[in-house]
Amino acid sequence: MRKLLLTLTLLSVAFAADAQIAKRLNPAKVSLAVLKGDTNDDGQVTVADVMLAVIHILGMQSDAFIAINADMNGDGDITIADVMKIVDFIVSGNSGGMDDVPQAYLTCPDGHHPHMIDLGLPSGTKWACCNVGAVTLEGYGGYYAWGETEEKNVYNDVSYLYATGVDDDNDGWYEDYHSETGFSGVWQNLGGDVSGSQYDVAHVKWGESWVMPSADQIQELMDNCTYVFTNLNGVVGGWFKGPHGGMIFLPSAGYRKGNGLSHAESYGDYWSSTPNPSSAGNAYCLFFNSDEAGQNHFYRGNGRSVRPVSVENTLRPLSLSMNSVYVNVGKTVAVEILMGNGSYKINCSATNIATTTLSGNTIVITGVAPGTAVVTVTDTRSGQTATIQVMVQEVGDIPQAYHSCPDNHHPHMIDLGLPSGTLWACCNVGATSPEGYGGYYAWGETEEKFCYDEETYPWFVRNSEWTYYYESLGDDIACTEHDVAFVKWGGVWRMPTQEDLSELFRNTTFTHDKMNGIYGGRLTGSNGAYIFMPAAGAKVGYDLNDVGEYGLYWTSTQFPPVYVTMYVNNCLCHAYHYQFGTEKNGYADHLDYYEGPRPGDAGGGSRKDGFSVRPVVNF
Repeated sequence: MRKLLLTLTLLSVAFAADAQIAKRLNPAKVSLAVLKGDTNDDGQVTVADVMLAVIHILGMQSDAFIAINADMNGDGDITIADVMKIVDFIVSGNSGGMDDVPQAYLTCPDGHHPHMIDLGLPSGTKWACCNVGAVTLEGYGGYYAWGETEEKNVYNDVSYLYATGVDDDNDGWYEDYHSETGFSGVWQNLGGDVSGSQYDVAHVKWGESWVMPSADQIQELMDNCTYVFTNLNGVVGGWFKGPHGGMIFLPSAGYRKGNGLSHAESYGDYWSSTPNPSSAGNAYCLFFNSDEAGQNHFYRGNGRSVRPVSVENTLRPLSLSMNSVYVNVGKTVAVEILMGNGSYKINCSATNIATTTLSGNTIVITGVAPGTAVVTVTDTRSGQTATIQVMVQEVGDIPQAYHSCPDNHHPHMIDLGLPSGTLWACCNVGATSPEGYGGYYAWGETEEKFCYDEETYPWFVRNSEWTYYYESLGDDIACTEHDVAFVKWGGVWRMPTQEDLSELFRNTTFTHDKMNGIYGGRLTGSNGAYIFMPAAGAKVGYDLNDVGEYGLYWTSTQFPPVYVTMYVNNCLCHAYHYQFGTEKNGYADHLDYYEGPRPGDAGGGSRKDGFSVRPVVNF
């Protein structure tokens, strides 16, 4: 009854006005705390706040009105929808979901940092009051290489977790320059944006809704805030003041390179979560000094500051630690939800084969009887799904892993002692021996063919005589109908991801080798185990090229968009692959491999080309 009376009173007043009246935010007063619904800024939400909002909608101004508190849905307008939300808030006893919304402020109310600062930005993004690792507004906090979540003593190529290369003189910097990327060493792609992932130091350290800001959010900060280079408590830095009076201070902490600290007190350098897609070793960064504040891309291996942001209702992609598992009858295996939005449900296609339980972000799968099943994980907040292929075996039936092939009954699982426990196959898909070339497959296809070009590739679309595009198969095709290892070998065999590739080269030693007269490369793990990968070349068009000179192997990871031309409508033409040269072509002195495409080279990483595939498996 109370809600009905409030609603009728409100509607009788509000609908008397023109239905189109919707006043833009024009606060006559600012408040230290942003308490949604508290339109008169008295620290509580009552009927008085409802009436003040109605008065504002009718066009009557009040010095007591706090527009930012009245904007319940964050769209920048004060309308009947906002008033109804305030009514719901009051009737539900000051709950109705409002308790889940962290309180935001215009400036820090106390010394219990971090606080969420509302700068009045169009997107509703709230910025933290201090840096990751800091306990005060002016504290420098930690210095983190891009994608890493811990500080360290030295910041260079060799110490960076997500790059591999050749450091001949042991100075910490790679010498193997790759013209197609413009960088020495090979830099792992961590995705189109690391926000909310295991590579996001803000999310890892602070949790919940805190994430690193994207390049777009940094640009929004600069476009909507006034910047002043000054100091706070004797620490030099920059104040960014929003249109509603909210303010944040960013100290000029400089950055770490090698074992030194550069430009402290003169420059501020703050990571975004966004990599530069056209420059493998760089990511976007906010920088400022006494003259300007701007955004540029910088070397990922340096240690820079991080200032987190929080956006209500921001959805993150769903990601699992494994997409395929073996488990014995009566035993269990755990799969972690690495990224998502905090609310999940799981379903198993065959509960007579395997059962599942969900505890927090951990999925526990128990083997019931021999067979296969599919576990579907659903993110209930975003609607996204991911699957886990499950193979249940009797005790002792899980194939044994070896350090080298024990016999000629290939394939065998080779344990190279990798940190993740990933096992690599001893031979290629389609091969019957470790040195066998095996099949040549276009990326996403599961059968060989006579010609490998655009017209025979199923996901090439020509929309005019001069323009075309490639249809996306998703960021990763492992364990899908497009994974030739999964389709041909079954079970839990799959194509390696780009992360599997990076781990392989980081944790093994590559040497040029020949096996039974076949040129290739030997990768030896720390435990002495090894795999031989033949230089099978590639099929392009009707031709088989570079046999004995190059090994070219697909990963399951699609390369992100890089460039668009007048002829190419999108840039999903490539997938990550790895390549090495052999003694036969004069590359005996070092490993020469690529994780990405070589723009301008028709045969380099184009999805339509036929490359080899070396499967992997996880338990």
